[in-house]
Amino acid sequence: MTTTIPLLTPRQVIFHSADLLLAKKALPDDNVIRNAAGKPMVQIQGQVALWDPELQRLDMVHQGAKLIVRTTQSCDVTCLEVGKTVVVEGVLKKEQRRTFLEATKVQIMD
Repeated sequence: MTTTIPLLTPRQVIFHSADLLLAKKALPDDNVIRNAAGKPMVQIQGQVALWDPELQRLDMVHQGAKLIVRTTQSCDVTCLEVGKTVVVEGVLKKEQRRTFLEATKVQIMD
């Protein structure tokens, strides 16, 4: 059995955030890559709605759903532009009421 990182949309993440954060039924346990803390790694594809390099924040949208992405110093995000399609890899986290993605990798698709 090979391990994978599932590709989701911001809409799927917003509607299934509890399942994804708890890694219950939205992701099969056996074949999903996990980080050191045991949280499942996910890939999310969407369009850039906002990019703030000073805050290291990227907002992604897809079908009306918006997801906040926090990028790290290791992410190469120098040429991000609003409207570009990106795939972001990382771990979902929750802070107060907000679900966000802590990104480890950002890939520009177009």
